[in-house]
Amino acid sequence: MIKRNHPLSVGEVVFDCNKECFGIVTELNKTEKTAKLAMNKDFEHNFDTEKENLLMFDEEIPEEEKEWEAHTISLYQVVWDKVDARERNPICYEHICKDYPFYSPYLDENLFEFETMEK
Repeated sequence: MIKRNHPLSVGEVVFDCNKECFGIVTELNKTEKTAKLAMNKDFEHNFDTEKENLLMFDEEIPEEEKEWEAHTISLYQVVWDKVDARERNPICYEHICKDYPFYSPYLDENLFEFETMEK
C-alpha cells in the first residue's frame, strides 16, 4: 500500500525512480495515475532540478528529455529539512517500503532516521 507524506500536487519537486532524475510535476492525471514532469527551477525551495540532475549524473541532459510522463507510484517526494548523513545530498520520503521512512536518490538506497541529518 502506498503511503504518501502528503498528496502529490502540481508544482511539487519529485524524484522519478524510473527515469532516475528530479523533476517538477506540471500536470496530474489521477484517474490514470500518471503525471507530466519537467526540469525547472523550484523557487519556493530554491531547487534547480536540471542542475541537481547534472550534479547527480555529471552529463548534459538533451532538451527532448527535459519533459516526460511518469507513473505516480515512481515519484518520490523531496524532504526539504533533511539530507543523507553520509554525503549531505537531498533525500525523499519512502512511500512504498513501510520499513524505511526515507529514500536517497544519490545512494540509491532506503534510509532510517538515524542515517539522515538536519539540513
